[in-house]
Amino acid sequence: LITNNLITKHGAPGDGTYNPTDFRSAYVNMNMMTGIYGGNTSTGAPGAASFKHNTFRMWGYFGYENGFVGYASSKYQNAA
Repeated sequence: LITNNLITKHGAPGDGTYNPTDFRSAYVNMNMMTGIYGGNTSTGAPGAASFKHNTFRMWGYFGYENGFVGYASSKYQNAA
């Protein structure tokens, strides 16, 4: 399911390889409604895909101001 630190399938970028030193693959473009079923690598989470998934999930739970902006910014940094 997860190869080379990139989640693929169901609206995700495709069978590419995420390489943070390569500008062509370093930024992952995801459709807002893409289903991301989770991911893990030996060195952490799969980066942009997980961030976008969590951000959109927080938007759904708590709305734009408290969820999306709150998660994507440092709005709640002191409370963490």
